[in-house]
Amino acid sequence: MPTAVELPEPDRSRLARSPLELVVCQVRHERRLVVGEGATALAVHDTLGGAGGPYPSIDEVSGAELNVMVGPGIGTSNVRETKTSGWRLTSADGAWVITLMPDNFSLETSSYTSWGDDFAPRLDALIDAVAQHVNPTFEQRIGLRYVDRINELGLTQLSAWEPYLRPELLGLVLHPQLGPGVRTYQHQVAIELADGVTAGLRHGPVVEQSRDAVDYQLDYDIFRQGGRPFHADAVKGAAAQFNIYALQLFQATISDALLEELR
Repeated sequence: MPTAVELPEPDRSRLARSPLELVVCQVRHERRLVVGEGATALAVHDTLGGAGGPYPSIDEVSGAELNVMVGPGIGTSNVRETKTSGWRLTSADGAWVITLMPDNFSLETSSYTSWGDDFAPRLDALIDAVAQHVNPTFEQRIGLRYVDRINELGLTQLSAWEPYLRPELLGLVLHPQLGPGVRTYQHQVAIELADGVTAGLRHGPVVEQSRDAVDYQLDYDIFRQGGRPFHADAVKGAAAQFNIYALQLFQATISDALLEELR
């Protein structure tokens, strides 16, 4: 039984009408409480350019974790709340956000242009800064998520998506009797791409009554998890490969007609 899918080499040309809404890369590691210290946040911020760099704004953020203890001899569950603190670095226009927490860091943007010219250099700089000032020991999970919302076609009926998406995505919409009655759905599937690498695909129509439109959302989350030594170059390499997987998945789930429309 094969352990990986075979996808063709992707077309890497930039789309003039990109449907991307959000791109996020998150790396989880063992808890490093040093992240909550202001000196650590300042060191990372300075390494990334400080107040004159791409992320001039820096703010403290806080969160909470609930730990529930149950087991033999425990009459009632013991719930303990642990507060965590971290930092958020933001670009001047708010389109780029770095989040530093004790057990993870992430880069996200709503203004993605390209991997090689924009996202990857920012991500590589962040990984190097975390390796230098936070110094994680274990990589526990790395994930790269692309959220596409296709509204460029201005379609008003779910059935109108048939020429633009793979028929496997549309499912019952193509049913000769049931299809006309389908109004909305949300599907989720896990795809093993390679040994230890999984893609979560969530997809479905988004009905916008205010615009009398039916958009379509494709949400790809490519990840690997499981403890391994944290090496900056290995994390960068994994993220770069995940980017290729995401592009291959996108082109495998849409039709050539839609690709031409987006070009």
